[in-house]
Amino acid sequence: MGMYATKKEIPAAILEKVLSAPDNADFVDSVLFTEEGDWKAELLQTSIDDDKLR
Repeated sequence: MGMYATKKEIPAAILEKVLSAPDNADFVDSVLFTEEGDWKAELLQTSIDDDKLR
């Protein structure tokens, strides 16, 4: 499994999506890397409590 260098924190919703299919490299890449370089608003929403992410 590779490592992803990031210069910013990964929002909880994106982390939730990545953890739903961590072995699917194409899916993980599509979630982590966006053309515009900014997180899309719909990716910033999550159903995971902050306490569970810590």
